[in-house]
Amino acid sequence: HTYFKRIYGVYGFVGEYGQGKTICLAKEHSKLKQRKFFYNPDDYIFISNFALSGTKPFTSLREVLNYYRSAVNSGKGLIIYWDEIQNEFPENDRFFPQQLRVLLTQNRKNKGVRLMWSTQDYTRVNKNLRLMTTRVSHLRCFLGRYMIQRIYKRDAYEDYYTTTDLNLKVRKKPIWTVIFIQTDKLRNMFNSFKMLDVAKNILDLNNNVNS
Repeated sequence: HTYFKRIYGVYGFVGEYGQGKTICLAKEHSKLKQRKFFYNPDDYIFISNFALSGTKPFTSLREVLNYYRSAVNSGKGLIIYWDEIQNEFPENDRFFPQQLRVLLTQNRKNKGVRLMWSTQDYTRVNKNLRLMTTRVSHLRCFLGRYMIQRIYKRDAYEDYYTTTDLNLKVRKKPIWTVIFIQTDKLRNMFNSFKMLDVAKNILDLNNNVNS
């Protein structure tokens, strides 16, 4: 059945600086690039904003929408890895692009669209995007290599993340927990300095506008 051949949904990855957000995106990409009996990665266009190996680059929403049109026209799905997404869609920005809203609310159509985004602070991400997110991973890294990924339903994670009641935090159990090691192979799959280049370009543009 075609239902089992589609990859779709909106997943968030949250962790402080150095806690393995980008590594987790790379791990998800590594899994999705593997052919399975119900799924062929050749049916998808993979894009990222941090030079992830095996993906096409983007630096703006306009480019994401262009990839989406290309995917639809070629009968393919689209998988998006968006690192530090709060820089593009911050909480204090009341405007949320209609094109992205339509794309994400229709993410089950055709071959499907999956957006996987990361942020250092869940509450800094635009509320519209948070409400369309179905799963949120809370990430911790120990000794620079050992990862704990706790995966929550979005509403349960919001309660977990925002409450100051320790007893309530304990009661908010993840759907499941994944423990893995940051291998050199995973670390070498991306170039985090590309994300810094994008941020620098944005700052330079703002400086030119304000000068």
